Amino acid sequence: MSQKLTKKNVASFLKRQKYFKNFINDNDLIYADFKKFFAKRRSNLLIKNYLYILGISEMTIDTKQHWDVFNFINLCAYYLYYNFTKSRSKNKLKDMHKTIILNAEKLKFNDLNINYEQKALEILSNEFKIKFTEKQIKKYFDYHEIYCYIANAFSKFFYGDKKQSLYDYTYWFTFYILVSRYFFKKNHIQSKLFLLQLISNQKFTEAIAKFSPELFNLLIIKNNRFSKTINKHKKGTKQWKNR
Repeated sequence: MSQKLTKKNVASFLKRQKYFKNFINDNDLIYADFKKFFAKRRSNLLIKNYLYILGISEMTIDTKQHWDVFNFINLCAYYLYYNFTKSRSKNKLKDMHKTIILNAEKLKFNDLNINYEQKALEILSNEFKIKFTEKQIKKYFDYHEIYCYIANAFSKFFYGDKKQSLYDYTYWFTFYILVSRYFFKKNHIQSKLFLLQLISNQKFTEAIAKFSPELFNLLIIKNNRFSKTINKHKKGTKQWKNR
């Protein structure tokens, strides 16, 4: 593993956050808006996955590019959290979204654009004869743009089939995280969401197995361990129940 990708450096990013703070300030956002525990845990999970992928792949990348990807993933994770919970004003959400778009264009996180969010709903409809209402789709399934940016950030430094497989894995995995943690508080649609969990789990598992059998084993173990940890930290999730 590259010296830039050691556990010490991962811990440095996850704990000190100084690079992210500089990134937020440079983009004229307010750093105090980016300290929510629940959003941070999801961001950390994505970032750790990114580091595992780079480490197993023996990737050596430029330090600046390395932190650009981390910061971008972090910003997107917070935006997804705040946009769903509506815990920030419309103007702040608009500023975050604008910053995401500007950085995605600047860093070229836009090579691939496959809408697996829509694909998941099509599978649910065609294979299980289950559909969400238009209102539910608008509220819960309008995040393709952000999933796509995150997936492109992950796959930026890979090429060919590996790039596609990593895009697929990241998109489905990010979708899975939101379905599992943000959406599962709506009791009257839990059966639908459970099926989406199964669909997205199968898809991201297939994608990472295709990318690397060695990485497949590592990520499945790590992500399962993280999921068990989350289940022990349900304190504070009541704010999502009636959203």
